[in-house]
Amino acid sequence: MKIITKLNNSKSPGYENIEPSLIKDVSTEIIEPIVDIFNLSLLSGCVPGKLKIAKVIPVFKRGYHSQPTNYHLIS
Repeated sequence: MKIITKLNNSKSPGYENIEPSLIKDVSTEIIEPIVDIFNLSLLSGCVPGKLKIAKVIPVFKRGYHSQPTNYHLIS
């Protein structure tokens, strides 16, 4: 719950297109299933495929924009 309440409403949604404000609004209803999923994942050593998806965005560091090495990736 601490992590959910700290979500920034101005951030864009992730892969699943769920806004942070919506997650906050339904947090009391979804917290137990989410905790169960994470605990089972840790116990079994198996991560659900849907949790392995990330949106990767290249962020320019410095130098020439045409060089891929001048970017770092944020997921």
